[in-house]
Amino acid sequence: MGQSMDNNKPTFKSPLAINDDEIVLTEAEAAEYIRMSKSFLSKDRMNGYRHGHLQGPTFIRQGVRAIRYRKDDLDEWIQKNRVERTLPI
Repeated sequence: MGQSMDNNKPTFKSPLAINDDEIVLTEAEAAEYIRMSKSFLSKDRMNGYRHGHLQGPTFIRQGVRAIRYRKDDLDEWIQKNRVERTLPI
């Protein structure tokens, strides 16, 4: 497994990464990154799509218990759920 020391923080290339520079996060890291709870992510995976509810980000199931999230997928999810407010004319 490759390791680099950028900004004094070790980063590891995940076997789930598609590209060499792709970042794959654990559930806890993903929850912190999108500023939502681990519970939100867990419930989203269990419930799947429900009309009228916020759909969570795409995830990777690695084995029975290990869940991972690609940073690019999280960024895409954030952009997809972005709401721009406009002032009435």
